[in-house]
This record gives sequence, structure tokens and C-alpha cells, in this order.
Amino acid sequence: KGVRSIVGLFPIENPVLSSLYGIALFHTLFNLLTTLLLLPFRERLAALVVRIIAEPEKKDEPFRLRHISTWRIASPAIAIEQTYREVLDFAQAAFDGFQYVKRMLTVTDADKFELYRTKLIHCEEITDKYEYELAAFLSKLSAEKTSSEENQEIKALYRVISELESLGDSCENISRLFVRLRTHTKGFNEESSSKLALLIGKVNQAFVAMISNLKAAAKRQGWTVIESNLNAGTHGDVIYLCYKTTTGTDYITDLYLSSASNPVSGLITVNGRSYKLCPTEGGSHFTGIKGDLNSNAGGDDIHIYYTKEAFSDGRAVTDIWFNASSSGAVRKDTSSTAYDLNKGAGGDDIFMHFSTK
Repeated sequence: KGVRSIVGLFPIENPVLSSLYGIALFHTLFNLLTTLLLLPFRERLAALVVRIIAEPEKKDEPFRLRHISTWRIASPAIAIEQTYREVLDFAQAAFDGFQYVKRMLTVTDADKFELYRTKLIHCEEITDKYEYELAAFLSKLSAEKTSSEENQEIKALYRVISELESLGDSCENISRLFVRLRTHTKGFNEESSSKLALLIGKVNQAFVAMISNLKAAAKRQGWTVIESNLNAGTHGDVIYLCYKTTTGTDYITDLYLSSASNPVSGLITVNGRSYKLCPTEGGSHFTGIKGDLNSNAGGDDIHIYYTKEAFSDGRAVTDIWFNASSSGAVRKDTSSTAYDLNKGAGGDDIFMHFSTK
């Protein structure tokens, strides 16, 4: 009866429709009134929900190298640049472990102490894995044909990863001393704690300086490696494009993709401008086919050319990237069709883009 009396406010003569509209309106009014009644208690209800539904514990992500994605070394220069990036992550992992040493020194709660120790052990295990993987990679890199300067860089990186692994071991050894102190209900007096805090502060500053120096060393390499395998999704060679930037006037103004099966290693003319074949480094097969982007993958023969000749707008290429979008991508030869770099190879859709300024 209550529902029908409300529906009677509307000019609906069909009794079936009247019942349907009545039910809908009843539920709408019920929800509205309930919301209005509970609105003043929203903060308490939210707090109750948070207590009842515990946030899932975050699990540590499994270890993996982020910048060195393959054991196939395309170019020693690129490999060294990628290794510097991994060493930076390595240093950060060692630094994270040291932070737990700082917390274990001052914490009084037993559960938190054990939590910090568990986290520190995880960081130490990560540093061990970094040292093992990077040492193996550098050993393989040493067997490649490298310049004297690149050899020096490799030797320096060997020393760095060895020292970083030692730092991880030292942090775990300190944590064991803390455990023994707690087991025997021992501790540091106020004077000793103050001196230890000062020492830890100095070590923390040294860590920060070390990471800063590693960043500067990586930056000196000068290469920007675009983290996109240009043969992704195929069984071909792993190929990366890298470039250097300049503040001078010797800059690239345009890029061109050629589908010619026999690329010209010298200059080609496109729309009245001279373009040069992109230089390559790597294995004899890749360099022998003059940097075919579908090396050992089948598909089209695709090569990158560039020019430094001026355009009327005075532009310079400022950034290069790859993605799966054909919109605005570099075209095939002089056509209006964007060129998939895996054309005919059956891999991922990869298109080349660049911006100018």
C-alpha cells in the first residue's frame, strides 16, 4: 500500500507499470534516506572498515637486472652504459640495507627489530645477486673486442661491484652483533650510542657521495640508450638504438627509414638532402648487413639514415622513442605510410618517433 500511494503521484494508469515504478522509487528513497542517516558517521565507519580489512602485506619483488636484458652484447659501449645503470641500482640496494642498520641501533621494540633485520638480510641477498650477475656479464664483455678506454671502464666496474658486495656483507655482520647484544641483554651506554650515531651519520654521507659519483660517472658515458629492443617479439638479434646529445650546432635534423635490400653505406639523396647510413656496432653478422633492423628475424630489410642538413624552420632532433603507435611515426621511404620496424618478421608492432625543436 505504501508503494502504490507514492506511485499515485505520477500519472501512470497501467497497474503493472505502476508497481515497477513504485518499487524503483521505494528503493531510491530508501537508499537516499539511509545515506543521509549514515553521513554524519562516515569517518567512524571508514576507520572501522580499515581496522576490519587489513591492508595486504607488500611482498618484496623478485630480483632481476633492469637495464641489462640479454646476454647478447650488441656493442661494448652500450653494454658499459647499461652496466653503469645496474651498478647505480646495486649501490641503492646496499644503501637501503644500511638504513636498516641505523634503525636497528635505536629501536626498542623486539618485533620491529626482527622486521628490520629481515629486511636487511633481503637487501644483502640482493647485493649478492647483483655482484654475481654483473661479474658474469663483465667477464663476457671483457672477451669482446674493446678499446683501451673501454677496458679501463670494465676494470673500474669490477672493483666497484666487489666493494658494493662487501658493504652488503658488512651490514649483515653488524646486524649479527646487534642480535648477540639483545640475546645477552646488553646494550650501549649513552656515550657509546652518541659516538655510534655520529659514525653512522658519516657513513650515510659517504653512501650519498658514492651514489652521486656513480651518477656522474654514468653520465660521462654520454650515450642515451633507448630501452626498446627493435626486434622484440621475434627470434632475431637484440638491437638497441643509442644517441648522444650536443649543445653545439652539429646536430641531426631528420631521420629516414629505407627498405632497400642493398643499403648504400655512403650518402643517399632524399628530397634534395644528403642522408647518411646510421653507424653500427656489434657482431660481424649485424655489421656485415649494415645494421638491418630485422637482423636474423626475416622480414623487410630496414635501415636508418640521418641528415644534419638544415631545414627552413631551423629544427634539430631532440628526442627519439619507439612504441606500438603508427600515428606520427617515421614513414617508409618517401611514402606516407608509417613503417613497422618488424614488418614481415611477425614480432611486436614497433614504430619509430622523434621530436624536433
